[in-house]
Amino acid sequence: MIVRVFTGRVVARREGDFNANVRAPLDQIRNQPGNVYVKFARKVEGDREVVMLITEWRTPADLYAWTGGEVDMPHMVDLEMLEDWKVEHWE
Repeated sequence: MIVRVFTGRVVARREGDFNANVRAPLDQIRNQPGNVYVKFARKVEGDREVVMLITEWRTPADLYAWTGGEVDMPHMVDLEMLEDWKVEHWE
């Protein structure tokens, strides 16, 4: 199993747009071959919202297929709405 953890800090006053854009494709992610789990979470930290998207994949091949091989880049996330972000993978 591969757990992919995306975290980011949303640009001020874009929280609603960002959340709507991430929540819309959650079912699409759930239906990807090899996806075991998907969860979107958020919290306020200071004057910004911090977001987390956790996905779990049966195999590295399933993760590579979903990301088109770009495993270090956020997938299905509008980077223009983020001040900073990171992607981590856990086994």
